[in-house]
Amino acid sequence: MQGVAGELNDKQKDSMERIYRSGNHLLGLISDVIDISKIEAGRVDVFYEPFPLKEVVEEAIETIRPQADAKGLELELNEDVWPRMNSDRKRLLQCLLNYLSNAVKFSEAGKVSLTVTVIEDMVEIQVSDTGIGIAPDDITKLFEAFERLDTHLRVKAGGTGLGLYLTKKIAEELLQGSVSVESRLDEGSTFALRIPLDVATVQEDGHVS
Repeated sequence: MQGVAGELNDKQKDSMERIYRSGNHLLGLISDVIDISKIEAGRVDVFYEPFPLKEVVEEAIETIRPQADAKGLELELNEDVWPRMNSDRKRLLQCLLNYLSNAVKFSEAGKVSLTVTVIEDMVEIQVSDTGIGIAPDDITKLFEAFERLDTHLRVKAGGTGLGLYLTKKIAEELLQGSVSVESRLDEGSTFALRIPLDVATVQEDGHVS
């Protein structure tokens, strides 16, 4: 695809791009299934460390920016304060990328916004979009495994139907937090992730406040 082995004509380039997309789709599916299996078996590696939240949020936004730019979507970042975290940096990034990727996939115009709010000893990160929205009857299905809602963007958006299920698993079982969603059909959706600033205090207390 990069032309290292020689120039490709349009037909060859189209074929290579299809193979590349299919390979990435399969890799994503395998990775998600492995992660879910490890979490459910209690065999997943969790690494808690101190880090600035701003660093993780900006990495997630820059990773997803090419997809947003390709669709002409604005990426907006709102925050009232940037706290330091003691949590699993890699798993938090994974959750943010899943939320942002979904927001971009199911938005045809407008913008995707990420908002950071500190609430006592918790941080809430919301990802909002101006996309197709979700019907009330479908909201309860969102965080179930292999669930892909029937929309006109279903084929074009792709996906494995495991991203939100995995995000919920990570948030609740590894980050000691929770997920939620609010949506209006044809108006957009807001997905929220709420986790402790310091996961060690939750483990000591045995609960999330």
